[in-house]
Amino acid sequence: MVASVAQRWRQLTHHRTGALPRTLIACSGGADSSALAIAMAVIAGDAAPKILALAHIRHDMRPDSEVEADANAVGALSQSFGLPVMHADALAADAPRTEATYRKLRYAALAQLARAHGYAFVATAHHADDQLESLLLALTRGAGPAGLRGIAPRRLIDHALPRIMLIRPMLGASHADAIQLCRDANVDWSEDHTNVDVTRLRTALRLGPVAELLQLVPTAGARAAHTASLMRNVVRLLDSLADDAFQPPAGPWSRNNLRTLPRIVLSHGLRRALAHQSTRGHDRHTARALAPITRAIRSNAGETRTFNLASDTVVTVTSDAVSISANPGHVATTG
Repeated sequence: MVASVAQRWRQLTHHRTGALPRTLIACSGGADSSALAIAMAVIAGDAAPKILALAHIRHDMRPDSEVEADANAVGALSQSFGLPVMHADALAADAPRTEATYRKLRYAALAQLARAHGYAFVATAHHADDQLESLLLALTRGAGPAGLRGIAPRRLIDHALPRIMLIRPMLGASHADAIQLCRDANVDWSEDHTNVDVTRLRTALRLGPVAELLQLVPTAGARAAHTASLMRNVVRLLDSLADDAFQPPAGPWSRNNLRTLPRIVLSHGLRRALAHQSTRGHDRHTARALAPITRAIRSNAGETRTFNLASDTVVTVTSDAVSISANPGHVATTG
């Protein structure tokens, strides 16, 4: 596992040779993030205290005793490997106490710590089994190629902080690999009891079908990670084809040109164009919502058709052009 993390760390930071980059490790005190910290500390060697630090983000979603246990585990890990540790709070306050809320708060806190302390990269311990779960969840949603890309190995952690990248060097390893590395290093970890809360779909999937699948096919996680990598290549190709077809980016576009596109490229291009001009995200423009528009574009009918999407956007298909505009009757809200 250490060798795999070393290779991915260099690849994801574009430091294939020479000194490794300063990297902040998101560490909850659990087995996965502890294993990532161990691996990266071993790789960095004597330079570890200078280029690595642990970042522990505290939430208000669990009892204080569990939060304290997590912090203690991170503190013990930092002492064992001589790594500095920093803490930050990510509290929901009046926001809905959902996984999505805490994930957004956690990444925002990590981004601020990285910026404040001069770290260009933030590493998280997502692994191959997480990738398998993500792909299975995407399948239950009926996701297309973009959804089947799974967890991104590298992305901006915050678009407002373009120089700080989020990296996941452990996507080639499994949870079992992480457990074994912690045991080999004689490192204790903290258990998060929310990880057995089967009212959450991902947790129910992890403890049920995924656990059974990994027993039957122990390499399923690694194979899912490979599939996700292939799908990212597919999406890059679709992006390129759609970018060529949807010029200028803001439209309008020749209907005759769009009509000749394969349906998957047309749908992908429309979704990207809508994401740029709509207040709704990519996933709100589903294949079902886009199907009537693609049919209208590809048909031989000449009458003008208008389609209202997500209340804030209108797609207009005329005899010779396709355009996207804001819905004049929509009132934007903030909050």
